[in-house]
Amino acid sequence: MKDLTDLPSPYLDGTLRPGDYGGALWELSRGCPFTCDFCFEARGTAGTRRIPLARVEAELDLFQARGIREVFVLDPTFNYHKVQAKQVLRLIAAKAPGTHFFFEVRSEFLDREMAGLFAAIHCTLQMGLQSAHDDVLRNISRSFDPDDFEAKILLLHQAGVPYGFDLIYGLPGDTLTDSGPAWILPWAWCRITLMSSACRCFRARASPRPPPGSTCAMKRTTPTAC
Repeated sequence: MKDLTDLPSPYLDGTLRPGDYGGALWELSRGCPFTCDFCFEARGTAGTRRIPLARVEAELDLFQARGIREVFVLDPTFNYHKVQAKQVLRLIAAKAPGTHFFFEVRSEFLDREMAGLFAAIHCTLQMGLQSAHDDVLRNISRSFDPDDFEAKILLLHQAGVPYGFDLIYGLPGDTLTDSGPAWILPWAWCRITLMSSACRCFRARASPRPPPGSTCAMKRTTPTAC
């Protein structure tokens, strides 16, 4: 579905009753602007399609009325559209100040204002770093700028926002020397990482149905804390 404007909300039409569970899975957009080789999120329809802000606001009102304690945002890159992301964060602060939200974000799209908006609500951020080695990331259509990453993570740290990293071990180009916690230790921000965040490690394994034209076909499996 290319246009989500007419897509009915399963919460607002009563199909899903979040009050029965105390938590909710919340979809604010569909699709992904990236084409990482290990991920199927962007397969099918390119780009992202967003849920109208009026529906987002109405669903927030419902969550608040039902006393929802936790909401996991399903968007693979919540902050890709920075303007809309900030609008949603302001709505959350105004309408659901007591609810804890979980977001998947990319560090590239963080700025000081956004870090402050995250700090103004109850939330936890998770970032799919996957690897800290740029040569490995190029094999899966990703890249890594350590200086930019350090600067963006420092914004979250200074604002007091809880965050964590997702890493995949066993990617094409990985070696035994590269693997493990050493992924996140080469820079000064390793101390920030150890103080303020959690790290989840996923083992990469071959996918039985690789996307056409991909340089590797990986699937993430059960995370391992590290």
